[in-house]
Amino acid sequence: MKHLVLKVALLMASSAVFAAEVEFEMQGPPSLLSFNGPIETGDLNRLKGRYEQVEEKVHPDAPWASRTVLIVNSEGGSVNESLNIGRWIRENRITVMIAPDGRCFSACVYLLAAGVKRDPSLGEVGIHRPFFTKAPEGDITTFFRTTLNASRTFFEEMNIPPSLADDMYSTPPESMRILTETELRKYRLNQTDMAYREREDLADAEYYGMSRLEYLEAKGKADFAIELLCKDIPDNIEFLRCIEEINEGQGLVPASE
Repeated sequence: MKHLVLKVALLMASSAVFAAEVEFEMQGPPSLLSFNGPIETGDLNRLKGRYEQVEEKVHPDAPWASRTVLIVNSEGGSVNESLNIGRWIRENRITVMIAPDGRCFSACVYLLAAGVKRDPSLGEVGIHRPFFTKAPEGDITTFFRTTLNASRTFFEEMNIPPSLADDMYSTPPESMRILTETELRKYRLNQTDMAYREREDLADAEYYGMSRLEYLEAKGKADFAIELLCKDIPDNIEFLRCIEEINEGQGLVPASE
């Protein structure tokens, strides 16, 4: 399917978009990128440039694994550039997180949706309809219809319910809608992509020498116990030890051990 290319300055932002420099940082492993500011034309090339500067480290048994984390803090910007960045994120199996006390508003949601793993827990996610900064050359109705269809197509590619696009376009630009935990779950914006998760779970079951059903049962019990017993432990070492002990108690140890 050919992706629609829109040659208009259609923006999505919480208010007027102010020029601001987008900052990038990278280190590894895992590789970390931070994206701060409005999404503008050229940002994809800058992201690619930083990404390619760092030698990729791939687990030999999981060449498909996510090995880069993109930390975002953006109130939106160019729809076209966001769609292009999103497809690049998915192509490179990048995890997307919102920065502590950060925002992922408007067009930034395309970036979050593209992550093979999505973690908005430290910030806010907000949606609204895109708007023009000046009158376009052409029919506005056609432009909106085209971008709405492009958004639906994009979300389907990312295994996100296309109804997210309809809800975005049903929210006026002056009325930012902050998504609740229930809505984030509904749109799958706070979880691992389902296809990526399936591959990950199959690999983990093999790693632990379990059938898929055995692994799911053990993982479910371990996750419940970790949430109950470990989450409030302030010391990082003790926190990790708690997780390790619970996993071992559920038989989640490498099959080779």
